[in-house]
Amino acid sequence: MNIEEAPKNILDRINALLRQLSEKAQKISKEDLKNILKQEMFLACAFKGNLLIGMASIYFCQTLIRKTGIIEDVVVDKNYRGKGIGRKLTEMLIKEAKKRKADCVELTSNPKRAEANAMYESMGFEKRETNCYRLNL
Repeated sequence: MNIEEAPKNILDRINALLRQLSEKAQKISKEDLKNILKQEMFLACAFKGNLLIGMASIYFCQTLIRKTGIIEDVVVDKNYRGKGIGRKLTEMLIKEAKKRKADCVELTSNPKRAEANAMYESMGFEKRETNCYRLNL
């Protein structure tokens, strides 16, 4: 298994994994992916041979106070879960955050994803007591 930065030619497989992450995930186009990758972000991919089996992204937000890396879209193909792939992807994102001199890394995880939450806590992430709000547009 290889973990590496996303190549540009894996759009169909990215869309398939996104549907495993969320039924609400909308299909992204080649142009969407191109624009996403232009941002200050990093997309890590796990491959078994030529097959994309997992991915995770981190984007960076600079405020007046700090630079934060925000982890999103961590997903491993259901046929490859429980093999440490999510951990390796997350470790790669943390390494990238350090390289880009982020002050901290944040993520959210659905409480129903017990295995993922246990993994994050075992990696040193601390559960925060805060209110998280969203306004859908």
